[in-house]
Amino acid sequence: MNEILPHWLEESDRIDELVAVETGEVSDRMRISWRLRGRNDDGPFLVEQQAYYAEEGGRITWMRVLCSGFRPI
Repeated sequence: MNEILPHWLEESDRIDELVAVETGEVSDRMRISWRLRGRNDDGPFLVEQQAYYAEEGGRITWMRVLCSGFRPI
């Protein structure tokens, strides 16, 4: 996640906690979701992302990600 998060967050966004992670499978697709607690100039927030992906040889070959957006807490 450390390689991906900098591309999704603004410089002012700070992640304080990884709240939850869940994994599973949907037929031939893998699934992972994660929830983060953080803060930025607008105040504290929660954000959750859900990803479905396929892999081959230990590498992701296809992926779709859905984000809740930063929700105020």
